[in-house]
Amino acid sequence: MKGVFVTATDTGVGKTIVTGMLAKALGAKPLLGNAGKRGQTPGYDVWKPVQSGTSVDAQDSDGALLHRLSGLAGDASERVGATYLAPLAPWVSARREAKEVPYAQLVIQARRRLEERFCLIEGAGGLLVPLTESHTIADFAGDLQLPILIVARPGLGTVNHTLLTIEVARARGLRVLGVVINGVTAEHEEQAISENVEMIERFGQVAVVGVVPWLTESEIEAGHPVFEHILGRILS
Repeated sequence: MKGVFVTATDTGVGKTIVTGMLAKALGAKPLLGNAGKRGQTPGYDVWKPVQSGTSVDAQDSDGALLHRLSGLAGDASERVGATYLAPLAPWVSARREAKEVPYAQLVIQARRRLEERFCLIEGAGGLLVPLTESHTIADFAGDLQLPILIVARPGLGTVNHTLLTIEVARARGLRVLGVVINGVTAEHEEQAISENVEMIERFGQVAVVGVVPWLTESEIEAGHPVFEHILGRILS
């Protein structure tokens, strides 16, 4: 496997945290991470082709968070392809700036990264978010021929949203590696989470490869064992 495309059932589900924490966990793996001689090129990469609702140099952008969590060298700008200010779908966010998302160029950049090392690529919003007037996030994942990992909410409604995402993925010929339930708090009933997992696995015919708690800043900085577990599930 040359990489994984991380998508979600919606925006704001936490896929940037999940992607970044998976990159952090990759950094600790001998085969894909930083183990070896000093100065050795890491065997992994993380990249977000398009982000919107922020600026290139914003400290709280998705690209900046991915860079910080990944532990990779270089600048945060290396973690993202194109950035647009309006917090909208990339197609219309770019259009408000009289620009177009450079779809073909981004595909080329992604393929180059995938040729160089194992790469986690994070989408924007869900699979059917428009990137251009004729391309969606699903098209981008398909052009890269990457399997997808779906990040989902823990609460009410997540089963429907997750199953719809799985249906769309398979209709587009995308292989679903699994589902991650993200952001579980004390307010979420344990039995309800378990039942959601059961329904997603039964009706989606896919594994829920991890249930991630709501992480504190210290847990984010230190890393969390659930992400090593998820890597083990999706890379095996």
